[in-house]
Amino acid sequence: MTIATALKTASRKAGWSPTKIAATVGKSEASARQWLKGATDMSATDYQRLREELPGFAELVDRKAVAA
Repeated sequence: MTIATALKTASRKAGWSPTKIAATVGKSEASARQWLKGATDMSATDYQRLREELPGFAELVDRKAVAA
């Protein structure tokens, strides 16, 4: 599972819109939409913040790391 897929899955389950993702990390909605598509990578700081704030995201990413 890619980080983009984990972000998409966790945000859907939590009911988070791209606007909510963007607001959580202080970035634009356009940036969040790019992350969700896998078109661009988020910064390490944004990644860590979403691991802490978005329910289920850390577990999905950790599951990906174990499977790799």
